[in-house]
Amino acid sequence: MNLASLETPRLVLDAAKMDANVARLKSRMAALGVGLRPHVKTCKSIEAARGLMDSPAGPITVSTLKEAEQFFAHGVTDIFYAVGIAPGKLDHVVALEEQGLRPEGGRGQRRGGRGRGREGRGHPHPH
Repeated sequence: MNLASLETPRLVLDAAKMDANVARLKSRMAALGVGLRPHVKTCKSIEAARGLMDSPAGPITVSTLKEAEQFFAHGVTDIFYAVGIAPGKLDHVVALEEQGLRPEGGRGQRRGGRGRGREGRGHPHPH
C-alpha cells in the first residue's frame, strides 16, 4: 500500500498494535483502580473506539457536538462533552436532547471520571 496515494482524511492503522496498546492501557488503568473514558477526537472511528469502551454504550469523551451525534447514532449513550457550550450551539444541544441524548457537563460527573450524569442515562455531558 502506498500511503501517499490514499485520499485523506483516512484512518490507517496496524490493528494488532492497536489491540496490544489498548490491552496494555486497560491493564494499567485496572491496576490503578480507575475507569477509562477515552477521548475519541483523534480516532473519530466507532470501530477503533469500541475497543477502548467498557461496553457498546461507552463511556467516551468528545470535543464536538457532531462527534457526540455520530457516536450516539452508533449506540453510544455514555458521552462526556468536554468543552463549554457556546450560545450558538444550544439549538444543536436541543436537537440532541430531542433524539434522547441529554447533554450534561462536568457538574454531573462524579469523582474518579466515571460519572454517568443524570441517573445513568446517556448524555454527551458538555463541560
